Amino acid sequence: MKPRSFSFWLTAYLWLAGLVMAGVLGWGMWQSLRQLVEAAEADKMQALASQLAAVSVDAVLIRDYGAIERAVEDLVENRRLSYVQIRRQDGAVLGQAGAHQPDNPTFTATMLAAGEQLGEVAAQYDNAPLLATAWRQAAWSAAALLLFALGVFLLLRHFLSARLIAPVKSLIASIEPGK
Repeated sequence: MKPRSFSFWLTAYLWLAGLVMAGVLGWGMWQSLRQLVEAAEADKMQALASQLAAVSVDAVLIRDYGAIERAVEDLVENRRLSYVQIRRQDGAVLGQAGAHQPDNPTFTATMLAAGEQLGEVAAQYDNAPLLATAWRQAAWSAAALLLFALGVFLLLRHFLSARLIAPVKSLIASIEPGK
């Protein structure tokens, strides 16, 4: 292996420290952003389940189960929901669409009319597109970080050689002309 100069090692250590620091900060930002997005999705899904429960009360009271079934199918097709189910209080399923996925959280809301519980709405969203987008963004960010770190390494090495190492070499050469 070729012996490396002091400038190289100093630059490499500084670059590595910067890369580790950026990695730790990036990981912290990733975790906080992921939690923020998951909380926003959970709030959105809970609100959607509550709205669906409120809207479904009229259809349940007049026994318009066709409207419930159409609404449930429309939600699964057009709203990125993976599963929606509306049940009466006795457990009879009034409308269901999609497939229940144990990996995704289920949000429930109770249907109430005049203080009486009529049934329950359960809904799940598909978080796979969200996770795919997040991982794609993380990969692009990591690639940009590596390119930036490489540029910093090269600039730091150049400036250390020109501003720190070159004056020390010229000083040594002026003191010991034979070397």
